[in-house]
Amino acid sequence: MRIVVVGPGALGCFLAGKLSNRTEVWLLDHDPLRAVRIVEQGGIHCEEQDGRWKAKIPVTARAEDIGIADAVVICTKAYHTREALLQAQPAIGKHTLVLSLQNGMGNSEFILDMVGAERTALGVTHHGVIKTAEGRIQHAGEGMTCIGSLTGKASPQLKTLKKIFSSAGIKTTISENILGILWSKLVINVGINALTALTHLKNGQLLDFEGTQEVMAMALQEAVCVAKRKKIKLPEKDYLKAVQKVCRQTDINVSSMLQDILAGRRTEIDHINGVIVEEGIKCRVATPANTVLYSLVKTWEQSAGQRVVRQEAR
Repeated sequence: MRIVVVGPGALGCFLAGKLSNRTEVWLLDHDPLRAVRIVEQGGIHCEEQDGRWKAKIPVTARAEDIGIADAVVICTKAYHTREALLQAQPAIGKHTLVLSLQNGMGNSEFILDMVGAERTALGVTHHGVIKTAEGRIQHAGEGMTCIGSLTGKASPQLKTLKKIFSSAGIKTTISENILGILWSKLVINVGINALTALTHLKNGQLLDFEGTQEVMAMALQEAVCVAKRKKIKLPEKDYLKAVQKVCRQTDINVSSMLQDILAGRRTEIDHINGVIVEEGIKCRVATPANTVLYSLVKTWEQSAGQRVVRQEAR
């Protein structure tokens, strides 16, 4: 199976490196110079909690170099989904499966428009991965990966992809309720990402302070209320316990949103807490905690270069 992973971020590098042990994998980057640098440094280098591994894989900025893929896995930021699909289009044939493994909601619309529901797959992963440099990552936490089709049916390609993921050490399941799984991941992200971005704490440290625990509980309650009002079938009964478990499992992980804040990049807040605020308005569910988190992270994005970094001693 020929798999194209789109996006050389933390998760994209992790997936491409792991999967390359089981099948043909290409990493597609929008930056041709960075693609060359990753190849020249020997591919992907990963630091695990119990060791290290590296994977020498082909990296390119030209999908035309790859040929038609059996599966394309989108790992870019949610707001880059359309551009990622257009770049990968030369590798997408009549039977290519396109899988989104991205944060937040709203990624499926572009995929559906390009390949249709039968070849659109969505998924979530709870692996914690930190990008330390180009092509270099730290695997900071294990977690399950779940994929599925909006049709509720598992195609042969989806089943094959699941087997390859699992055989490569990425434990993966197929769900008939992938929309519920996506909302479940969204709720969990609501409880973690914005809080880490604003406090500059690692995932596990959120549980060390009463203030972060209180805001976490409020934001989660609002997200669950919105999901229930939309009649989404959430798989978890207690999301506060679920988020606390994720925080412990990925205790040393620096969330993707905090990584974006530290790097001065745009975050995915619009596709996470922003979704809860927007859907809350539509469903007439009050979301004050998520509104505050959303507004403060947007302020962080917009105020780069204007914040007080250090106050001089007098």
